[in-house]
Amino acid sequence: MCILARIIKTCMNLESKKPNSILKTSAIIIGIIVMIFIVLEILARKKFDSFSYGSCPHEKLPGKLFFYIPLKNCKISIKHWESSKEIVYETDENANRISSIPANFNSSMTAIAFFGDSFTWGAMNNVDENYTHYTVATLKTMKDIDAGYNNFGVAGYNLLQVLERMRRNDLKGYNYIVYGLTPNDLFSPQTATLNEQQKQESTNIKKDSLIGIFKKKIYRHKLQSIKVASKFLFDSFPKIYIYLYTLRDSNLAGYLSSSSSPYWNNRYSELLGQLKNLNSDIKSRLIIQVIPQRVQVLLYAEGDLSNATAFEDRIEQICNELDIKYNDSQLPRLAGLENSHFTIDGHFTASANVIIGRRLAEFISGL
Repeated sequence: MCILARIIKTCMNLESKKPNSILKTSAIIIGIIVMIFIVLEILARKKFDSFSYGSCPHEKLPGKLFFYIPLKNCKISIKHWESSKEIVYETDENANRISSIPANFNSSMTAIAFFGDSFTWGAMNNVDENYTHYTVATLKTMKDIDAGYNNFGVAGYNLLQVLERMRRNDLKGYNYIVYGLTPNDLFSPQTATLNEQQKQESTNIKKDSLIGIFKKKIYRHKLQSIKVASKFLFDSFPKIYIYLYTLRDSNLAGYLSSSSSPYWNNRYSELLGQLKNLNSDIKSRLIIQVIPQRVQVLLYAEGDLSNATAFEDRIEQICNELDIKYNDSQLPRLAGLENSHFTIDGHFTASANVIIGRRLAEFISGL
């Protein structure tokens, strides 16, 4: 801090100096900044050398829809820089993430099937830190309900892929089918074939927010100090995170507005149509659990309640229209946490999973 203060003071005094002196001083300032950056990068690389990344690979399945599942019987351990703990991803013979409390379909057990994207899969968390686990553990320990679950969540899924996975699995033995719905499940038009899906993903990258660009590009860059500096910036100044997130194409950020754009009106109409077309047996057991993005929690914490809740308000309307069970995202409680999401990665922390899981257990126990 002292060095930076001196640099700033020196810059302010440049106007009173001669041209040669200005050039010399400027060179010194640039040299100091470069040295600080090099030192930070060296320290960051020493820290990051102990981390590993990845997840279970995916297997593409044939069909018009761009559909894939995790590899069966996969096990991989990682240590992510934002959490520093060892995270184990493991799948069973059905390509589901291993369950901490498996459903066994005996006559007295309440069996729950969870579907969704990476939030339901449990990215950045071990199997007993996911909201799927906390839902069932709460039912057992606090509600005295014998319960078990299986996790059909897959990282990267959109709405169509989630519903396709429901259709491809035998769900007759489950009492409840939970879909952990996130806003990004609806980012792409839900009529994509394989080639159209790939084109849409490419388009979305071009239209993404600066936050999205960071995650897709800079986040994977070899300059590790950028990761640390960005996390510090976004943790210290939430409004900067919100601003950069909402700089994305207005179409994609439109779910953060209480007055929906034509783009998002179409997305909501597609969601309504897709849910309406589910068979009545699935719809009767379906629970839509809204999963918020970090920016929604920050907006709520900043007092922008109408825009923070805009997405889940529309989802609730759709569920009411279709007579589908709906559970809210618990934004007030999530906003009270020090960290509801990992700042750069964007997925839930274990603390957020506890809140969602316990609330969902309360909801299920009241049905």
